[in-house]
Amino acid sequence: MKKIKILSLVLPGLIAVMLFAGCGKDSSTGPENINNAPIPNFTVTPDSGTVNTEFIFDASSSSDAEDSLSALKVRFDFDGDGNFDTDWNAEKTATHKYESAGTYNAKLEVKDSGDSVSEKIKAVVVNETSNIAPTADFTVNPESGDINTEFTFDASSSSDVEDSLSALKVRFDFDGDGNFDTDWTAEKTATHKYDSAGTYNAKLEVKDSGDSISEKIKAVVVNEISNTAPTADFTVNPESGNVNTEFTFDASSSFDAEDETDDLQVRFDFDGDGNFDTDWTADKIFNHNYSSPATYSVKLEVKDSGDLVSETVKEVPVSENNTPENMIFVEGGSFEMGFAGFSFDEEPVHTVNLQDFYIGKYEVTNAEYVVFLNDQGNQVNGQYCLNTEDDRCHIYEENGQFTVKEGKENYPVIFVSWYGAKAYAEWIGGRLPSESEWEYAARGGSQSQGYTYSGSNNLTDVAWYYDNSFNSDNNLEDGRGTHPVGELAENELGICDMSGNVWEWCEDKWHNDYNGAPSDGSAWIEGGSDPRIIRGGSWGAFSSMCRVFYRAGFYPEVNPDANSFHDYGFRIVIDID
Repeated sequence: MKKIKILSLVLPGLIAVMLFAGCGKDSSTGPENINNAPIPNFTVTPDSGTVNTEFIFDASSSSDAEDSLSALKVRFDFDGDGNFDTDWNAEKTATHKYESAGTYNAKLEVKDSGDSVSEKIKAVVVNETSNIAPTADFTVNPESGDINTEFTFDASSSSDVEDSLSALKVRFDFDGDGNFDTDWTAEKTATHKYDSAGTYNAKLEVKDSGDSISEKIKAVVVNEISNTAPTADFTVNPESGNVNTEFTFDASSSFDAEDETDDLQVRFDFDGDGNFDTDWTADKIFNHNYSSPATYSVKLEVKDSGDLVSETVKEVPVSENNTPENMIFVEGGSFEMGFAGFSFDEEPVHTVNLQDFYIGKYEVTNAEYVVFLNDQGNQVNGQYCLNTEDDRCHIYEENGQFTVKEGKENYPVIFVSWYGAKAYAEWIGGRLPSESEWEYAARGGSQSQGYTYSGSNNLTDVAWYYDNSFNSDNNLEDGRGTHPVGELAENELGICDMSGNVWEWCEDKWHNDYNGAPSDGSAWIEGGSDPRIIRGGSWGAFSSMCRVFYRAGFYPEVNPDANSFHDYGFRIVIDID
């Protein structure tokens, strides 16, 4: 009984233990905790491009069942070559530029906190560089005008992403008719005048180096014009003359508000008889000679492109021909004589007023002077006219007869004294010029252009002087000598050799400066010293001595025993009654 009682006590406990143990054993076969792999995803912006495109790779759309997005790490293999271009990183975006065109299998790997890794691949298309069309733009200056307006079209404000401005080509269709008025050119500006009024849709086309073309159109307003009549004006040179004078009529000073002077038409009625002597022409300059003396009312008519005509009339006095042979008419006037800043004897500069006179076109020649010698002899009031004792003199005396050496007839007379020059001038009906008359004529008188030398600023054009006077036919000294008169260019009045060749005697006595000089053009013979004025320089003179302002003086008498006067000559003046 006791034994049964013990078993009955132990058995329930044993059963409980067995049940508990059985429960624990069964629970070991239940599910364990599982780490799910992340889900990779990414975008590529843009999904295709060029080798210049910066692509943006964005893995922000990836996810994970257990981890937040920020806990995920990513890395990219942009070109799919198996080498990742970024390290593991919680940053979800990256950028990349491809160096060459192609289709790339870009790979994304995403790793979660449990080191589970997933991947995704996307194709990225990379093209060669794309040519972006240029931007066409231009200005029109002015933006509106009339049919006489020259419009300037300027495409310099055009641009291109790939090309510089200079590489762009442009062309213009000015009137919008579909026909381009300029060819393709790198020049960005062009000008155009419209023939008729209207509003024109001017078109610009711009082409880049890849032949992509863009265009732009702008409206250009062209108005009619209100045509104003031209202004007629002309000059006459000279303003008066004689029946042998060739007058020059110049209408170049005419003008018009709308037309260029070159486009104006002109015609002249030279004698005022109502019949025009020239046809309508764009030429503005004409020459005319009158056959009889009179005062002529010369009419000019000027016509513009709108056929409006204006006129003006000027009177031209024409006298008989009283000009002696080889004499030049010098119209009187006022001028400033002298030159400041070179030499004291050329100062002070002062005003001189002169009357009309004639002056020799050429220096007196041997052929002319020998006639005087054979008529009057070689002495005047006890003074020698010519130093014929010097072998270089072109005139020699034999048995009381004076003769010019062969070939020297047209050379200027030399070795002539002031007395001999004055005597010849008076014998022929003239006189020696005053110093002011000489300078006025040398400077071109009323036609002066302000030259340094007589007729030019280039001395070799108008003068035989030290640098250019070599003459194997007339070696007066060191191979140099005089040359025949009139071989070089004339001055403004048509006078020759007033610079160089020979010094020219004037009537005046020498004064050290111009203080007290006459203002009326007369010779200055009061006071002063014995030397007489010589002007113009010579074949043996330096360039500064050939200036129209340069003054010198020398004793008036010939000394047959002295080496002098081998470059002294003269020209004459004749008064106008």
